[in-house]
Amino acid sequence: MPQVAYPVLAGYYELQKTIGNGGFGKVKQATHLLTGEHVAIKIIDKAKLGVNDLVFFIIFVIFMF
Repeated sequence: MPQVAYPVLAGYYELQKTIGNGGFGKVKQATHLLTGEHVAIKIIDKAKLGVNDLVFFIIFVIFMF
């Protein structure tokens, strides 16, 4: 069985190419396996986040919903 780079996404999304890079991580093109919808997934390296960055990220995610 192949190693999955991001196990939390396994079974939900098929990751394709990297479409962007930044200071905290990268953005990957992906397809939702159930619906076939094309999406972009931001993958953040938690090790690169400082306390202030983490607070900003949590607020950002809350306001997305």
